[in-house]
Amino acid sequence: MKRLIYQNLLEWKKNTNKKPLMVYGARQVGKSYILEKFCKNEYDNYVMIDLKKQETYKILFESKKDFENIFEEFKLRLSNEIDIESPNSIIFFDEIQLCPNLIAYLKYFCEDHNNINIICAGSLLGTMLSREEVFVPTGKVWELTMYPMNFEEFLIALNKEAYVTKIRNCYTKNQKMGEFLHDELINLYKIYTYVGGMPESILSFINSDCKLSNYDDNILKGIIRKYMEDMNQYVKNNTETLKIKEVYENIANQLGNTSNKFQPAKINKNRRMDDYLTAINWLYTSKLILRCYLVSLPEEPIKVYSDTNTFKLFTSDCGLLAQLTNLQKSNLFDDKNRIFKGIIAENYVATQLIFNDILLYYWLSGNEAGIDFIVELKDGVIPIEVKSGNNKKAKSLKTYMEKYSPEYGIRVSLGDFSYDARTKIKEIPLYAVFCIKY
Repeated sequence: MKRLIYQNLLEWKKNTNKKPLMVYGARQVGKSYILEKFCKNEYDNYVMIDLKKQETYKILFESKKDFENIFEEFKLRLSNEIDIESPNSIIFFDEIQLCPNLIAYLKYFCEDHNNINIICAGSLLGTMLSREEVFVPTGKVWELTMYPMNFEEFLIALNKEAYVTKIRNCYTKNQKMGEFLHDELINLYKIYTYVGGMPESILSFINSDCKLSNYDDNILKGIIRKYMEDMNQYVKNNTETLKIKEVYENIANQLGNTSNKFQPAKINKNRRMDDYLTAINWLYTSKLILRCYLVSLPEEPIKVYSDTNTFKLFTSDCGLLAQLTNLQKSNLFDDKNRIFKGIIAENYVATQLIFNDILLYYWLSGNEAGIDFIVELKDGVIPIEVKSGNNKKAKSLKTYMEKYSPEYGIRVSLGDFSYDARTKIKEIPLYAVFCIKY
């Protein structure tokens, strides 16, 4: 399946100041698949070293020898397979979190052997770095984050790349999609919120003749089980593991808070925010959740006005959220449970924005108004209001527009594209959120 991160990998390859590439991402998002594919396609020779399976390399890099001795031995070991100093060769270290010394040695590869092409990836990599106090050499590594497949990639996987082009044109020109195609895309959006962006899950849907009734959601249940097993790693004790699981399993409940923020008491009335911060950080560095911070003043740079103590949490994949909430396939296409569907829609929008490297913030004005997302784009700070239905009443968005006069505001809903020059509100369908980019 086509992954948009491939273009980033090509940009890395073209860069003349070559640094080792480190790719972060949650388990099962397809890191190993796309990186191995890139190595095969773009280089004449490559070697993949899985440090989980090929422990002799782990032992080598964790030895007490100095780096140059390690390097010479490493080069010798691979000499029968590959000339690692050839510009047409590349080394892919997988599961690099298992070898902290190798992460530190990336500095020497960058400084003393920058003719060698190196790509690294691993599961729980961010969490290991945070918990084990292992530091990626500053300025010596090119870093990328890989997320689950977004809605654009979902359409491409379904051989509907022409739909992507049409959506982009409508987004740019504020031109209506047209009833027939719009309805089909809304149905596909609803299916996506259930199947999610995990490649294995999407492939299962495709192999089910793209019929949701035939789709087996045990794949997503299995991924969640693996995530739960991972929550025993890089922790201090069983109590911490319990808190990590509590936070992850209660994200949907938290998104339903009228206070629009994470509330520890909704999980356990006897616990405070400090009791869960370590657990939240574990989930965040593992790329299993997304954080969206409250901003007091929506002006550039937004980060300066953010409140790091007040935030909302989202799952990194809406299909996993659907499983965590026991969403039924039959409920996707009815008009019931609008509040719950609003939670699903908001989480979906968060995943599409973060995929485009747009940082997540939101805005509140006392008890009067609230905007789901405040984002920095080329046109400035832009408010985004999310509606799970066709309702175009937007008191909060109107209040924000009158108070701050942004270049325009965006309302995301089940409705078609449009733009009101009087209110400066741009209407876009939920299936077009991937078009919002810096």
